[in-house]
Amino acid sequence: MAATQTDPAWVDVTDDLNFIDDGERFIWTSEESGYRHIYLLSNDGEQKQPLTTGEWEVYEILDVDEDRQVVYFTGNKDNVIEQHVYRVGFDGTGLQRLSQPGGWTTFDFAYDFAHYIQQRSDRDTPAQWSLHDISGEQLRVLGADPPSDVTTLNLPEWEFFTLTTTDGTDLNAVILKPDNFNPRSKYPTVIYAYGGPGSQYVTDRWVGSRGRGLWHQYLAQEGYVVLTVDNRGTGGRGKAFKNLAYGDIGKWAVHDQIEASKWVARQGWANPDRIAIWGWSGGGYLTSLCLTAGTEYFKCGIAVAPVTDFRLYDTAWTERYMGLLPDNQAGYQSADVLSYVDSYQGNLLLVHGTGDDNVHPQHSWQFIQELTTRNMPFDLMMYPGKDHGLPGVQYHLYDKMTTFLRENL
Repeated sequence: MAATQTDPAWVDVTDDLNFIDDGERFIWTSEESGYRHIYLLSNDGEQKQPLTTGEWEVYEILDVDEDRQVVYFTGNKDNVIEQHVYRVGFDGTGLQRLSQPGGWTTFDFAYDFAHYIQQRSDRDTPAQWSLHDISGEQLRVLGADPPSDVTTLNLPEWEFFTLTTTDGTDLNAVILKPDNFNPRSKYPTVIYAYGGPGSQYVTDRWVGSRGRGLWHQYLAQEGYVVLTVDNRGTGGRGKAFKNLAYGDIGKWAVHDQIEASKWVARQGWANPDRIAIWGWSGGGYLTSLCLTAGTEYFKCGIAVAPVTDFRLYDTAWTERYMGLLPDNQAGYQSADVLSYVDSYQGNLLLVHGTGDDNVHPQHSWQFIQELTTRNMPFDLMMYPGKDHGLPGVQYHLYDKMTTFLRENL
C-alpha cells in the first residue's frame, strides 16, 4: 500500500488507525485490493504487510493487543450477510473466527483482554449482551433489547436467498411470508428498500431501528409478503460492486428494485398488480424514484423523509458519491426525482418531519410543488417539529402507513 491511495470513485477513510511500537508502525484498513483488509505499515508507508486477504470484507478493527501481537476485528469472511469477530497475528497468521456461526456479532474487550462483552443478534432474535472470558466461556447474560420475550410472539421468520437479475447479477435478498403461506394463493408484496452506497440491509441481524422490523412481521401476519433486496452499489461485496453507485446514485438502485418487482411478478404466489415499495431517508429517495422513473412496476409507495434532489443534500455525503456538481451535472440530473415527475401515476404517501435537519423538508416541499402544479394526486403526512427519526410519533406513523397499504395495495 503506497503512502498515497487513489480510486476511480472515492476513497473510504475509516478511523481504523492503530499505532504500535511506540509510534514506529501502524495498523490500518484499506480497500486497495478491491476489498477492505488490514495492513501493518511502517510510518513512511513503504514497508507493508497484509494481515488479511481474500474476496471478503473487514468491517472494523475492534482492538489491538500489542503485547500478544494480535488484532481483533469484525468481518464477513464466513458469509456476506453475517458479521463475525476474528483475530489475526501481526505476521498475518493464525486467522481465527471467535464468534459462533450465524447472526451478527461484535465484541467490546476489557483493557487487559481477559474478558469481553458480546453483542449478538440474528434476523429473528433481538440483540443480547453477555459477558465472556477470553476463552469464549459465557459468564453471564447482561440483557436484551428489546426484551427477549418478543421471541415468544410466534412471529413469521425471514428467509435469505439470492435473487438473480435478468442480466445475470446475483443480489442478496431476504423475504418474509405470511403464516400458513400457500404458494397457490395470490399475495400482495411490500418491498422495503434503502440501496444507498455501501449500505447493507440484507443481513442476518435483528432489525430494530424505529420499529420497522416488527412492523414488517406484523404486515406478514396481515397477509403481505415483505421483500428486501440489496441492489448494486451496496456494501459488503467489495469496492467494484460498491463503486457502481458512483456518479449516479439512482441508476442501479432503481434498476435493481425494478428487477425485484419483476421477480415478484413471476412468482406463482404473487399478485403482480399489487406490489408496493417503501423506504426511509435514502429509501424514501429510492421509493420516490421508483414511483416516477419506474412507476409502471409499483402500484403504490411510501416515502419517509426522502431526498429528492442531491443538489440540496449534505455536500460531504453527496460529493463523495456523485462528484462535484460542475463536473457531473448530467449525473445529478439523472439522479433527481424531479426529472421524472411527468411519469408519476399516483399512489404515493409522502411523510416528513418539519424539523428534519438531515433531509430538510425542502426536499418534500419541492416534490409537492411539482406534483400539485401538474394536478397529480398524492397523500401527505407532515409531523410538526419532528426531526429525521420522527421521535414520539412512531405509533401514529405506522398506523398511517398500515392504513395506506390497506387502502391502496
